[in-house]
Amino acid sequence: MSQIKFEFSDTIAGYVCSFDSDKGVFSLKTTDNREFSIRLSTNVYARILRNLGEPYLDCTGQLKELLVPEQYLFAYGTFYAQGGEHVFEAQEIVFPGRKKGKYRFEESDWWIKQAKSIADFFIKAQFGDEEHIDYRNYRTLISLVGERAGSIRQETDTISRLVYGFA
Repeated sequence: MSQIKFEFSDTIAGYVCSFDSDKGVFSLKTTDNREFSIRLSTNVYARILRNLGEPYLDCTGQLKELLVPEQYLFAYGTFYAQGGEHVFEAQEIVFPGRKKGKYRFEESDWWIKQAKSIADFFIKAQFGDEEHIDYRNYRTLISLVGERAGSIRQETDTISRLVYGFA
């Protein structure tokens, strides 16, 4: 395979092995045992994984405390061609929880909140802000942003839309 000679961006997920805060570099090992050296960009930002409908959970100020060995994270950044190799520079880091070994999606109400948020979206998309749901106004033609199409035609594949939303 030929050497890649251009820059590209990607996300790497794995566990922190070590962190040198003076150099702003940490090593990350993926679940398939590949190790990457990741340089923090000068404008890197970090956040905690959030559920649908939750506000942004910034943790940029706690990067040094969160970049500890065995901390799982997602690093989005750019691979820069340098000296015949690629150097990875992280622009965004997403932590699955506020502490090592803690994952937000393991919280007891995480998936309940996900399902509720999706269901609320579908109800609002179908019936707007109506006080009482009137199924005569139900439409199956909804855009990606939740707007109802002008047609009054009903389709029979409504449950598939709900299942797709949950997926």
